[in-house]
Amino acid sequence: HSFAILVLFSILPTSTAICSIDADDSPIDCMYGLWNENNCECECIPPYCPDTYGQCAATWVCNPTNPWFNCVRGIDCPWWRNPLKANSCATGPEVPPGIWEVWGSQTECCALYPQSDACRD
Repeated sequence: HSFAILVLFSILPTSTAICSIDADDSPIDCMYGLWNENNCECECIPPYCPDTYGQCAATWVCNPTNPWFNCVRGIDCPWWRNPLKANSCATGPEVPPGIWEVWGSQTECCALYPQSDACRD
């Protein structure tokens, strides 16, 4: 009987599996957040948290945490419209208050400003 249990555990997926769903094919809308392809879930901008459907909608039933507190600028931090510099984007571990739309890369964010030299700085 112990052999059957050992075989069962050896075929279970491991935590190193990568999600096969990208942001464009996500079954949920990550409004107020960013789709994380490694975890197959929305990472929400505080004060939002995932609701029962995984959408960043709940604010009253959770204790939000910053999913990007440990990110590296230019590598895996979110990008948003820069409120301090016209036609440009900014990045970092903390999304500023009042910013509710984020992107996964500078390229995605700067697509909002295709003619802007300021966005590439």
